[in-house]
Amino acid sequence: MEAKLKMRHDLAKAKLKSVAMPKIEKHTLKEVINPVAKNLNVAPQTVVNYIYGRAKDGFLTEAIMEEVKSLKL
Repeated sequence: MEAKLKMRHDLAKAKLKSVAMPKIEKHTLKEVINPVAKNLNVAPQTVVNYIYGRAKDGFLTEAIMEEVKSLKL
């Protein structure tokens, strides 16, 4: 069971990075992370940590991913 959970967590981290990196490359890191952090009421550094693979919580990983997807830049 624990291996399945780790695999799911790793997959969520990879998906988040694949969604966020094109937007960061097209715009800037600040333009992407600041609105996401504000909408989720977390620190911008937390968003950066999650995007670059240092995620701790699967629910927040998915929430950040959805926010990044919905950004209109």
